[in-house]
Amino acid sequence: MRGHPLSYYVDRLPATWTTGDRGHSFYPPFINVQNLTQQEQAEQMAVIVQQAKEASSAVERIGSKGFPWLLEQIGQEVPVTQQWLSKSPPWIQNQLLKLDIRVSPTPAYLKRWQSVTAIRKIYRTRADVTPILPGLLILATNSDPDIKLAARFLIGQIDSARLDQLEAQEKLDAVQK
Repeated sequence: MRGHPLSYYVDRLPATWTTGDRGHSFYPPFINVQNLTQQEQAEQMAVIVQQAKEASSAVERIGSKGFPWLLEQIGQEVPVTQQWLSKSPPWIQNQLLKLDIRVSPTPAYLKRWQSVTAIRKIYRTRADVTPILPGLLILATNSDPDIKLAARFLIGQIDSARLDQLEAQEKLDAVQK
């Protein structure tokens, strides 16, 4: 779209954030506000908001053609070293930040939840999302809890009855074990 791949636009979307209770809010793309005045911060945020609007429009136009790539991003595993760093004690994280090493959110985490935002935007255009459900159902059983959460969140947004069935089947399987 306009000479840019889907990834370009997804990078400019806010990341959906959920606690797993089917509710959500948005986490804006990361901006480094260190050493910026309030005016500069406001200007940067205005640019981010405008980029997000343009990205939303592009993602909606790309539509379901972007589903394969978006599913791949949701299922992208976080390297073990990044998992370890993101769970390390605050004093280690503070030392890493002094060295300009970002600990959280990891790039894979951020891209996952920006991809969730993209799928939700496509869904709101009334596009046919049934082709993505089998992939989401597979990701909903992933061993990575965040991948599982992202997939289940989307299934709940798209087809809450399907999510209820999935959760009921898991409870049944747990009882039978």
